[in-house]
Amino acid sequence: MFNFYILSLLSGFFEIGPLVYIYQQGGNLAFTLFAVLCYQIGNLVPCPLRLSGKITLAVSSLSLFCFGIALSCFPPFPLQYVILSIAVLFASAVIQSLRSVKKSNSPQLIKRTTRIIGFASGFLWAFSFVPIIALISLVFVAGIAFKSKKELPIRTTFLSPKTLTKLNWAMIFHQLHYFVYCYAALLFACHKGGIWIALMLWVLTWLTYTYSEKLPFYQRTNYYNIFITGHILLLGVLLGMFFIENDFARIILWCFTGCGATTVFCFKKINPQDINITFAENIGHVLGILLCLIIFISFNNLIYTLPAAAIFVLIALLLMGIERRKIC
Repeated sequence: MFNFYILSLLSGFFEIGPLVYIYQQGGNLAFTLFAVLCYQIGNLVPCPLRLSGKITLAVSSLSLFCFGIALSCFPPFPLQYVILSIAVLFASAVIQSLRSVKKSNSPQLIKRTTRIIGFASGFLWAFSFVPIIALISLVFVAGIAFKSKKELPIRTTFLSPKTLTKLNWAMIFHQLHYFVYCYAALLFACHKGGIWIALMLWVLTWLTYTYSEKLPFYQRTNYYNIFITGHILLLGVLLGMFFIENDFARIILWCFTGCGATTVFCFKKINPQDINITFAENIGHVLGILLCLIIFISFNNLIYTLPAAAIFVLIALLLMGIERRKIC
C-alpha cells in the first residue's frame, strides 16, 4: 500500500512538474502542452496497453536515460524540452504499470488526496534543483519495477474494446471537456498570477472536485439526474469563463468547475461492471490535451479551449440524457 501511495504521488509530480519547469524556463507554450500530452500518452498503460515485467524494466531504464540527457546542458533548449517530454512519457507508463499491480483498496478520497499532494509537489519544479530530485525518484521507481517484475504480466498486450456504449462515449466526452481546457487554465493562472498563485488555484479546483461529491444533492440514487444536473452547472460555468472578460471572475468560476465535474462518479454507479469505462476515460485524456495543443497552434490563443470544453460537456450531457430515456 505504501508503494501505491508513493506512485500516486509521483504520478501527480510528473504530470505537473515538467509543465512548470518548461514554463519557468521561458519555453513556448506548445512545449508545455506537449509535455503533458506525453504524460497522458503514458497513461494509456495499463489500459489499453499492458506492459510485461521485462518491458516495464526496459521503459524504466529509458526514462532514466532520457531524463539524464534532458537535464544535461548539451542539447539546445527546444530539443531539451522534447527529450524531457519523452522521458515523462516513459516515466508515466512505468508508474501507471506499477500502480496497476500495487492497487490499494483504500477509499477513493484518500487516493485523490495523495494525487493532489503530488500535484502540489509538481510546482516545486520551479526550483532548478528539483528536476534532479525527479531523476532520483525515477531510480526509486526503477527499484520498485525490479522487485515487482513477477507481479507484472509475462507478455505485453493491447486490449481494445470491440464496442463502445453510449455511456462509454459520454465518458470520453466528459474527459475531453476537462483535458481540453485544464492545462490552458493553469497556464493562464501562471501568466496572470505567477507559479504560486497557480499552485493555490490548481489545488483548490482539485479539492473542489474531490469533495463536492459529498454534497447532499449528490448523495441521491438517481445518478442520471445527478450527472445531468452537474453538467448543466458545468456548462454554465465554462461559458461564463469564456464570455466574462474579468480575470478575477474567471478564476472564481474556474474553482467551481469541480462542483459539476465531480459527477464523473456516476458512471461507475450506473454500471459498475462496465469493462470499457477505463479505456474510454484514458482515450478522453489523450484526445483532450491533443485538441488543446491543436487549438493553441491554430489560434495562438488558449481561450478557445473553453467553448470547445463547453461543447464536449453538452455532448456528454445529451448522451447521458439519451441513455436515461432508454432506461425509463
